[in-house]
Amino acid sequence: MRWSRTRMMGAGSDVAAPARHKAVRRLAGGLALGMVLAGAPAHGDVAAPPSDPAAFVFSANGNLYVGNSTRVPGPVACNGTMLLDERVQATAAVARRDLKMRLLTLVTGDALSMDGGVQLSNQVRIVGTLAAERSVVVGVTARVDGDVTSTSGDVRLVRQSVVLGDVYADGEFRGDRDVRVGSPGSHLEVRGDALIRDRSEYFAAIMYEGTMSVLGVGAPVFHASVTQMSPGTLAAPTLPAWKLGSLSLESASPSANSVTVAKEMGPTALPPGRYGTLSIGQEGIVVLSPGVYDFDQILGQSDARLQMQLPAATDTITLRVRRDVKPGRRFVMDVMTNDTALRRSRASRITTITNGSFRGDQDVVWAGAILSAKDVIFGKHTTFRGATWSKGNTFVSRDSVLEWVPLPAD
Repeated sequence: MRWSRTRMMGAGSDVAAPARHKAVRRLAGGLALGMVLAGAPAHGDVAAPPSDPAAFVFSANGNLYVGNSTRVPGPVACNGTMLLDERVQATAAVARRDLKMRLLTLVTGDALSMDGGVQLSNQVRIVGTLAAERSVVVGVTARVDGDVTSTSGDVRLVRQSVVLGDVYADGEFRGDRDVRVGSPGSHLEVRGDALIRDRSEYFAAIMYEGTMSVLGVGAPVFHASVTQMSPGTLAAPTLPAWKLGSLSLESASPSANSVTVAKEMGPTALPPGRYGTLSIGQEGIVVLSPGVYDFDQILGQSDARLQMQLPAATDTITLRVRRDVKPGRRFVMDVMTNDTALRRSRASRITTITNGSFRGDQDVVWAGAILSAKDVIFGKHTTFRGATWSKGNTFVSRDSVLEWVPLPAD
């Protein structure tokens, strides 16, 4: 998803590459590369992403973590810090605090940190725009197809990284050896100092307000103009005052009558109503029908099962839980069909509301919306068809299989 507007500016004139440098060469005062003082060009600001949790697969008021090799089929957001671990894929990522991405992460849209910084590890790719209030680091062999912006910090492009769009650094810009910056018609704008290593290539027109240093024994290649700007003339693009919204959680009104279902009891039907703790023993099966259920807790041991009976297209099941939901290993919420479209339809009509936390063990299968007053935790190898919002943190373990079924509209 692309939430930002690309800044479009005219191309600068080409200049010849500088002579070979032995160590450090400072370029200032318009004395090298035909530099002149100039006015600042206009900028387009970063557009606001949605604040409604319903726009995201996973959203959290706290921190958000997505584990190795998990493909998220939509955008993710949080008001805290976000970590996308190795080989994670998502369509967009927005964090209010710091945003970090590890080896081989792919974001096919924008990646934004509204009040923090961004750090990309090796071979990360951002297809859209990368923007942060504070410092931005683009790691070794990482690639950003869109713009890179830090509205109040530094920008560092580490060895062999590539940025194809515009670059803006409100502080210092550092381009390491063997980087490629920009495309014809793009701009690199720096309000502080610019430090550029040899063996790098710049297609972007460079404008800076501090000093410019070329480091190393070789020479970078400049395909466009290099211009020193008058102090205070470059204007920072702006980031919106974004904050992920909150959802109201319906309270549960459980009874004191707890229910325990064992394997030996066979499939056990529970009609809608008020219950205490629902405990499902190992390989136990509980059958639920359309309506509203109030529980104190839902506790499922390994290989237990909830069968969700939703025969009519308008049927819904709502689970309201006063405390925690804890499905054990290989726990399955079964929507009673293998038809892809029908399975998705039924998942869209299941809602779990917990005023505690949702804590799934490994290999859990769950469906529908999860709204939690505390943390949402999925163990490794989770299969989840739905979407979540957490007032606390959200933790999605590695190798999970996801299908996005959006949260229900208010």
